[in-house]
Amino acid sequence: APKRDDLHFFTKGRHTDVEFLVEHGPDPPKSFKAHKMVLAMRNEVFETMFFGSEPKKDQVRITDLHPDGFSAFLKYLYSQKVTFVDVKQALHTRTAAEKYMESELVKACHKSTRNSMQSTDVCDVLEYAVKNGNLADFKDRINKLLNRSGVKVLESKAFIAASKETVLRILKDPQLHVKEYNVIKSVYAWAIARCGTETGIPSPAALQSTMRPFLPELRFS
Repeated sequence: APKRDDLHFFTKGRHTDVEFLVEHGPDPPKSFKAHKMVLAMRNEVFETMFFGSEPKKDQVRITDLHPDGFSAFLKYLYSQKVTFVDVKQALHTRTAAEKYMESELVKACHKSTRNSMQSTDVCDVLEYAVKNGNLADFKDRINKLLNRSGVKVLESKAFIAASKETVLRILKDPQLHVKEYNVIKSVYAWAIARCGTETGIPSPAALQSTMRPFLPELRFS
């Protein structure tokens, strides 16, 4: 039998009886209104949450998921279909799917991430994989992109937003084949973003301090 698609109930917000408030970073919580019965029929964790021995109230606060991932996760439960706007959302959705033990969606997120990953996604995927201890799942694809499109990785918005640990990991990776000029230029751009001031021009001392951990990786060959 075909899987039932009830997405219109979620998108139109009719007859809802539970509200999820998803907190992420400094932004105000994002609200998602849903139907306890639909969620409980599709997911065992929600069934226990809403109809177990200690049922939750009509408002649930979530502090460990990204709103984009939780939204895609709910849409999957309603529609039984997998759709992502980009790799970042697939990663956020995988975190939600793992939390609520939705194994089929975890597999779909993994497949989508591997198949859709581009050079501009490498930093996001690397950061996610290291944090969640599943770097082996993506390492071959990351290596291929570092080897073929290293400059694009370094010039991506994700590189500028990446953590110091992720930047160091990329610069140390033997698969990264780029000129020293590209490395220096990208590390400088990353440091300026990190030292951001109201004037937009950080002091030389602040820049030097921020770039210091990366100097051993600048071989000036």
